[in-house]
Amino acid sequence: MVVLGAAVGSAGTGPPQVWVGQRVTLLLSLPLALAAWVLLATSHSVWVLIAARAVQGLTLGFIVGPSSNYLVELAHTNLRGVLFAGVNVAQQLGYLFMYATGYWGVSWRVAVLVCGCLATILPFIGLILLPDSPRWLASRDRHTEALKSMMVFRGPRYESRQELAGVMEQLGKRRVTPRDQLRALEKPEVLCFMLLFTFLVMASQFSGSFVTSLYSLQIFHYAKGELSPGLSAVVVSAIRLMGAVFHLIVVEHLSRKFLLIGAFLLCSGTMALLGSSLYDQAHTSNLPLQSWLPLASLATYSFFSNSGLSVLELLREEILSTSVRSTAVSFLSCLFFVGSFLAMQTYFHVVAALGQHGVFWLYSVFNFILAVLGGLALRETRGASLEEIAARTHRKDKQPDAPDEPGQPHHADASHYNPQNGCKVTHLGYNEMKVAPVQHETLRRSNGSNGLLKSSPSILVHDSQPASLQRTYKPVHNHHSEETNSLPVYPPSEDLPYASITDGCVRVFFLNQQ
Repeated sequence: MVVLGAAVGSAGTGPPQVWVGQRVTLLLSLPLALAAWVLLATSHSVWVLIAARAVQGLTLGFIVGPSSNYLVELAHTNLRGVLFAGVNVAQQLGYLFMYATGYWGVSWRVAVLVCGCLATILPFIGLILLPDSPRWLASRDRHTEALKSMMVFRGPRYESRQELAGVMEQLGKRRVTPRDQLRALEKPEVLCFMLLFTFLVMASQFSGSFVTSLYSLQIFHYAKGELSPGLSAVVVSAIRLMGAVFHLIVVEHLSRKFLLIGAFLLCSGTMALLGSSLYDQAHTSNLPLQSWLPLASLATYSFFSNSGLSVLELLREEILSTSVRSTAVSFLSCLFFVGSFLAMQTYFHVVAALGQHGVFWLYSVFNFILAVLGGLALRETRGASLEEIAARTHRKDKQPDAPDEPGQPHHADASHYNPQNGCKVTHLGYNEMKVAPVQHETLRRSNGSNGLLKSSPSILVHDSQPASLQRTYKPVHNHHSEETNSLPVYPPSEDLPYASITDGCVRVFFLNQQ
């Protein structure tokens, strides 16, 4: 009931995230989740218990997608992996707490009340004190609030206007609606990643992580190890927590693809080893380490499975752009829970058909597929901003060596020529982008055109920036314009518009204009 309810809840979180934002969606969902936990703890009827679990699942679906979207949109580039890993550590602490309370005979009603309060009241208080996501505010054309939110999450000394300018450039169209996000999903570059993540999300549910967590007692009872099934489940859960902490430490020091490939390959090997040990137990006797090998295999798998699944979820959030993230993650979260339900319901049928050892051999194959396909199809995102990742996706789909359009002059320095506005530009990565304020009257020129920046004068980066970034951007000399001198650098002012230089284009944003 929980998994099915979560699938239904996830399917409906796309539009609320677009209309009211992730933060408000969570604030509306958490009280309902607390009520479901309390109802479960005080239930004295089977039907009330089932209803409480269904509502729990529904609220879980309301929370999973918006919480991950909110986290990735407010996180700094260098902290996204750490914050996602921190959430994973909290989840594993919850699993360990429930296994430990079951092993030591604590009342399940007390455990449910404790989990319900910790999982709902504390996040609710924290969300009240925090602002909305700056990227969501920018998508709703609330730029003043977006700048204030960015300053809250980045601090007063951070160049928040620079990052917000990149966000606005990536969004393109302001005040995004659910229909806009659905239309954006039809773009070839977005649709390809959606199909890829659809397969990866479904395959991850048959990698063994969900089943080994849910059926730990049954697996250890079948393995007949030295430890009791309950204590073995506690040990494996503790090792899974250690793996989550290890992932938290290394996630920002190793590449995403290395962690993804390495974790799933190790999981594939340990699942194959677990299946082989169970096969040996069923067909031979008195083998060395026969009683400890299943526990060791499952513990090793639990240690590394968190890294692979966490990186896969993080890449999903990073690669899908802000313009489609709410709707896309809502759909993929629904598929995640549908896959969990299928894995849970088919486990015993697969055991009956292939045997206990055959199940884990099958899971080994899925882990290998995740490692190969994820390593080949997904791109590296560590150290890149969300807007830079989206720009890379957009540039990859364009042909860099496309011939010049008819009537356009050929330039030897093609990498520095923008044929749209006839300006000589320099391509800078998002992390290199600097912002230069320019006065209103310098944004237009009377060369027979009144278009903004159609033949704009030079723009110079602040002299406080490194010398390598202090470049002058001049119009290309042609019969329509004459060579112009560099303009002086204007001091920073909140009353002036900001021009951002990204992806070979110059764009102006009025961030503080009422």
